[in-house]
Amino acid sequence: MYIRRYFGFVDGKHDILDESEDWQYYRLSNTYSANQFLGNVVGLEINSNTCIIDDVKLELGDIGTKYSDYGDNNIVYQKMLPEYLWDDCYENSVSGNLDFSLQEDAPAVCSDGFSRLCNADEAGCNIYTNVKDRDDQVIAQVSIQDYCPEECNNYDLYIGAKDYFNSTRGAKFIPETANTCSATDIGCTEFTNLDILNSGGEAKEYYTSLKQCIKPSENDCAAFYVWQGSNNGSYQLESYILKKAEDTNEPAVVEMMPVFVMKIYIIYLLLILIIILIVINFITLMVKFPIIYIQNNNLFMKIVILISNVQENIE
Repeated sequence: MYIRRYFGFVDGKHDILDESEDWQYYRLSNTYSANQFLGNVVGLEINSNTCIIDDVKLELGDIGTKYSDYGDNNIVYQKMLPEYLWDDCYENSVSGNLDFSLQEDAPAVCSDGFSRLCNADEAGCNIYTNVKDRDDQVIAQVSIQDYCPEECNNYDLYIGAKDYFNSTRGAKFIPETANTCSATDIGCTEFTNLDILNSGGEAKEYYTSLKQCIKPSENDCAAFYVWQGSNNGSYQLESYILKKAEDTNEPAVVEMMPVFVMKIYIIYLLLILIIILIVINFITLMVKFPIIYIQNNNLFMKIVILISNVQENIE
C-alpha cells in the first residue's frame, strides 16, 4: 500500500499487507511542507487484486485513531452574523482589504449570540484549555509540528533559581517523571573527590557550600611567624602556613572590595559631588544676582541677606 500525492509525486512510503483471515490495522503517515501547495487531495494506491479494504480514514495528527464516520464527531452549529448587520459591525466588509474584525464602537447586537466571519490570518486559530485547570486558556494557531504524544504532556522549560554554586539556569523536563528532592536538599550539589577516587574509594560527595582554598606546596606556600599576646598571658610565637608573594618572601595580600560594596561607595560619592555642584552654582548665582526673597522661613532670609552683604563689601 502506497501513499501517492497528486501531481505525479510518490513519497515512497509503503506498508506490506500480510495475508490473514482477520481484519488488520495499517497506518501510513506523511508530513507535508507548510510552504508547498499540493492541493487538497491525497491518493492511496493498493497493489492487490484479492485484498479487501474497509474503513479508510484520512486525518490530521501524529497518531492514528480508530475509524469514525466523517461528520459524526466534533460538529459545531453556529449562528452567523446576518448580512444586514455587516456594515454596522465589521471594520470593512465591502471591498479591498476585507477586515471582518468587529468595530470598536460596534453595537451590542453584533456580539449578542452571533459568530462573526474570520480573516484569512485567523484561520486555524482556536482556544486551547488546560485539562487540569479549566481557567488556563491559550488562543493560538498550531501546526502539525506543534502536537506531541500524550506522554510528553507538561514537558516544558523550567528555570532553576540561583544558588551557591550555580547561576540562574534552565532545564527541560516533565515534573511528574523527574527526580524529586526534599526542601532540605535545595542547593545541594554533587562533587567528585579526586583524592578518594584515586585511592579506590567512594568519590561522590554532596555540599551546599564550600570554602575555596589552594593545595599547599613548597613553591606556593611558606611558614610565617608572628608574636601574639593577650590580656591574660604573655606573648607567644605563632606559626601560620600562608601563600607567599611571587617576587618576595612576604605573604600574598589580596585587596579586593566586594562588588556590591564598591557600587554603593561609587553611588555615594557621585551623590555628594552632585550636591556640592548644586550648592556652588546656587551661591554663584546669588552673588551675581542679589535678590532678597520674601519667605516665611526666617533662616532662608538671613542667608540671602548675608550673601547680599558679602557682595556689597566686595564692591
